[in-house]
Amino acid sequence: MWLISTNSGLHSARPGKPRFRMQDAPAVFKKAGFEAMDINFAATIYDGEYKHEPILDGDNYLSQAMEVKQACDENGLEMTVSHLPFYNYEMEDKEKLAFCNQMMERAIRASAHVGVKYAVVHPHRCPAKHIKIARTVEILRPFVELGRSLGVTLCVENMYTVTAEATRMIADALDCGICWDVGHANFGGHDQYAGIMTCGERLKVLHLHDNNGQADLHIPAFQGNINWPEVMRALRDVKFEGELNFEVAVSRVPDELREPMYRYIADSGKLLRDMH
Repeated sequence: MWLISTNSGLHSARPGKPRFRMQDAPAVFKKAGFEAMDINFAATIYDGEYKHEPILDGDNYLSQAMEVKQACDENGLEMTVSHLPFYNYEMEDKEKLAFCNQMMERAIRASAHVGVKYAVVHPHRCPAKHIKIARTVEILRPFVELGRSLGVTLCVENMYTVTAEATRMIADALDCGICWDVGHANFGGHDQYAGIMTCGERLKVLHLHDNNGQADLHIPAFQGNINWPEVMRALRDVKFEGELNFEVAVSRVPDELREPMYRYIADSGKLLRDMH
């Protein structure tokens, strides 16, 4: 049975206010009806008091990550997926680049420390957002090999400018997994069924969210124009064995409305699972 999962970032960010502690997210998600949590390290490289995620700060970052794992265990949530930081791998600011690379390595090590199986990573793209296949392979290889040495499989994510075929080429070259983001595929005008089938056995992680095909909105399922029955049919036919993992943006939702929003997202996942 596919577990219903969500990204820890669903609960963290609040514009103009301190972030909620990642360690507190599992209890909130359990109450909403989720069954698993994707630990998100993306904001560890962000600047600013309210944007920066501190979970990897300091020399005790592994123990801090373990606190999140323990909170998941206490609330009966699985945690097998993480999201690594994403950034311009060839940025001109070399000091910033060194910091981002350090956080990437820490995120991989923390993923392994808490028992994560799959860590999602973005491909390298040019300023026009188009994929650089060969350069992506070259840049990501050391991170993929670090993950492999620690028992973590990195999974390259399709972006809206990146076809399933290109994503598969990168994964084949690196012998790694794939994360299929249904929202990116919809925004890019890519066929969901054909894309998922192209991923094939390399498909390990999903990012589920909706949009109108005109922007990468990251809104809840059934609020855009994604053909969800087609997505579920493809997951069945490709024999997907992972989680129904939601990557929805609700940071601007008032605190008072967050719990009902979380419940809606979890319930939408259960409805999608019933389609299977």
